[in-house]
Amino acid sequence: GTFGMSVYVFALTQADGGATRFAVGTVSTAVTTAYLVSAALMSVVGSVSARHGTRPVVGFGAFALALAVCLLPQCRTVWQLYGAFAMLGVAMSCLSTVAIGTTLAPWFDVYQGRAVSTAMLGASLGGILGTPLLMFGIRHIGFAHTAWVAAAVALVVIVPLAAFVMKRRPQDLGLYPDGL
Repeated sequence: GTFGMSVYVFALTQADGGATRFAVGTVSTAVTTAYLVSAALMSVVGSVSARHGTRPVVGFGAFALALAVCLLPQCRTVWQLYGAFAMLGVAMSCLSTVAIGTTLAPWFDVYQGRAVSTAMLGASLGGILGTPLLMFGIRHIGFAHTAWVAAAVALVVIVPLAAFVMKRRPQDLGLYPDGL
């Protein structure tokens, strides 16, 4: 979601044949809406994660991400554009550093900083790989098809991890923080 913003601006401002679908300023303002929605929801994400764990938050975030990415190429009006980016903001908040930090906090006491920085490095790899892959897909199979593929990949990767791999705390597996 976060790392694909420049790709979304490109794709939404260029139609087949080079005609403009939306003005760059309109799409850029919609992108800002995504960031504002994400920021507004951070405390909610933190509260829900603290109360119920991050599994439901991350799972919901994956579905919100898939929906938002699939909606973007379908936008024909400005209100649809803002709605799709608002949904992307919901996804970004659920899959944000707050969710990552909340997921890792119970697992590490001594090595928490290292764990979070390693996780953030992994998240950055998504941007390093995802942006060129999105551009490649848009050029070869179009924005709509690429969006469907990206949504499917997000669901196939994130939902099973949230449902079956993520645990709330190490004690759920008979372990202690920091692997002790």
